[in-house]
Amino acid sequence: GDYLRAIEANKKAFESDELYVQITKQDSGYYLGYRVHNLHFLAWAAMFDGQYKTAIQYARYIQERLPLDKIEDLLKYLESYCSVHLMVLTRFGKWDEILKEPMPEDKETWVCVAAMSHYARAIAYAAKGMVKEAKKEKKDFFAAVLSPSMEGRLLHNNVMWDKEGKCGIFNVAAKMMEGEILYRERDFKQAFEALRKAVKLEDALHYDEPWGWMQPTRHALGALLNEQKRYQEAQKVFEEDLKKWPKNLWSTRGLADSHKGQGNAAKAKEYLKLTKKLAKRADVKVTSACLCANGVLASNKECCK
Repeated sequence: GDYLRAIEANKKAFESDELYVQITKQDSGYYLGYRVHNLHFLAWAAMFDGQYKTAIQYARYIQERLPLDKIEDLLKYLESYCSVHLMVLTRFGKWDEILKEPMPEDKETWVCVAAMSHYARAIAYAAKGMVKEAKKEKKDFFAAVLSPSMEGRLLHNNVMWDKEGKCGIFNVAAKMMEGEILYRERDFKQAFEALRKAVKLEDALHYDEPWGWMQPTRHALGALLNEQKRYQEAQKVFEEDLKKWPKNLWSTRGLADSHKGQGNAAKAKEYLKLTKKLAKRADVKVTSACLCANGVLASNKECCK
């Protein structure tokens, strides 16, 4: 739960790496992977700390340090890191920015970036109530993850796509997309079933530091449950999340909303006060446990297509 120390420690590691590379000119192979790992961890911690500018800055550094000529022999291990910025943009609800992000021209070489781009675009369109466009991105997402080029792609300890559907990073994404789109279509029962499946898939990922799925799925599940006034269910979701990720401001905000909805004014005040304390370094306004919970649904015309 000490996300600030995680940020600071990885910044020091990054700065030391930069100095080492400057002196030795060594910037390839296994060592390059470790350098990127530090940046990945830094972006992850900043996401938990509500620091968008820091998270996106260091996620962009990953992209800059992994051009094709440096990772061509290590694509299966390093290309996936180039998609971290898309998780940052999704975490902070930067829907318009996501839709402006360039799509890789070579979708076979950059297959993880392509798949994550379609995922992020699907979530962005869903959050804007544009279900037709979200479904198109979902279709393109599956084209990417089912490509032969996806075979063997990893993000540290986890495969990007598990054909058996048990333990892959994009398997989590698939259920998140399904849930978000169904939610905008007002099919709340099926939406929440899909999101709960996403939670199970996230929990089933192999242990990793940072965790393979960068934005806890419980944040979206709980926030959308709150939006539908299913406050007791949402409360349980956030309490479980805080067991896994202590002192995270997103779930404390979710609990503040859950208790307010249940009429527990004292508890709501307590968690809102805690959220403000935890968010003292945040550079975004934390209005919900997930910024996907924005009150937007598809129009009736969209739902009926």
